Amino acid sequence: MSARLKVAIVGCGVAGSVLGYSLSRRPDVEVVCYERATPDDHSEAGTGLNVGPNAIKMLDALEPELARQVVAASYDWLHWTCSDTAGRTIFDFPLSDCADRPGIRIRWSELYRVLRAPLAGVARFGTQVLGVARDPARPATYAVDYRAADGVARRDDGFDLVVATDGRYSALRPQFAGAWTPRHVASCIFRLLVPDTSGGLMGDYAWWFNGNRRLLAFKVPPGQVYIAGSFPLPQPGAEIPAADKAPDAMARHFYPEAARPCPEVAWMVEQLTDQHDQIHWARLQETPPLFAAPHDAVLFLGDSAHGMVPTLGQGATQAVEDACVAAAVIRDALAARAAVAGPPVDLHAITAEISRRRLQRIEWVMALSLEATKAMLPDGEPRRDMGRLRDPEWQGSLTRLWSVAEPARILREGTA
Repeated sequence: MSARLKVAIVGCGVAGSVLGYSLSRRPDVEVVCYERATPDDHSEAGTGLNVGPNAIKMLDALEPELARQVVAASYDWLHWTCSDTAGRTIFDFPLSDCADRPGIRIRWSELYRVLRAPLAGVARFGTQVLGVARDPARPATYAVDYRAADGVARRDDGFDLVVATDGRYSALRPQFAGAWTPRHVASCIFRLLVPDTSGGLMGDYAWWFNGNRRLLAFKVPPGQVYIAGSFPLPQPGAEIPAADKAPDAMARHFYPEAARPCPEVAWMVEQLTDQHDQIHWARLQETPPLFAAPHDAVLFLGDSAHGMVPTLGQGATQAVEDACVAAAVIRDALAARAAVAGPPVDLHAITAEISRRRLQRIEWVMALSLEATKAMLPDGEPRRDMGRLRDPEWQGSLTRLWSVAEPARILREGTA
């Protein structure tokens, strides 16, 4: 390893962008990020998201200016309501009951814009990574082959550490850590972003249930509404029946049988019907968590490390936590080496330490998110399953999830 740690980050999603920003500010690190999207192509895939208070608090502890920019581009997430589709309340509570700061509501495209803007000098946008492998000339380092934005195949070499933030369907994880089997959940999810024509009906984060079929919606800047829907599948891994995806199925899924739908649900069903061709569909599934490649200086963060069900909005949230912890571990290792003019940092020790600090937290968050999905499964009963979120045990879990006590200590020592 040279005097500067050379890091390749494959994928400028949430985790890759946060880590790239933090490391690129250090004089003892050289960072190159690779991203398929062009600088102006901030994909609408996913359309909107809520990011938990825990992510904002961790980001503020590590990189306060970046946290400020993210918050400035979003609306506060202050409240969570849950009702049936006729409008009868199941629960209603402010996040301040369980968190010491708000979360945020934001479009994916806007979050990407904010996170990627500072990477202009270190990111190769519009590139397709063709392969990552040990450098034959220097087996202790790695080379990245990619097709650049101009269509020409190129190679960058001499990387000490590779960070795979290339998403739920990562190409690097099976290469460096072996194949895995997704854990399917017996539910699907669909997503749509629409202009807010509701006349003030839509606002903060809210759920509506018709039996075990759920709608979710919240407003995002600059005046749009993110709508998501879920309904059970016959069994884990089953295909989504075509009839259940048809435009005329929206009212059947979400209109109550013995009552009129509340105005919010009626408006959402109208949007889902009228803009049906814009809906993105997926089946719920999990990826077994893994952060460190067993034999290489390769690190997995975000969805490549732990794809999870989105029920508590912790996918992007935990990607931020991942990146903050990874940046802190790398920073501290480099600082310790510089303090004593010691030997090169042990990259396997670094990836193992990041895994140690993150694995227990991620396993707990994934289990909690799956537990919160019960109301959307074939035997789900919302008033029973969602009503539990007001029980002291659940309130304690949400406090542990969202509050992230002492983030500076967690960045130093791990666990949360």
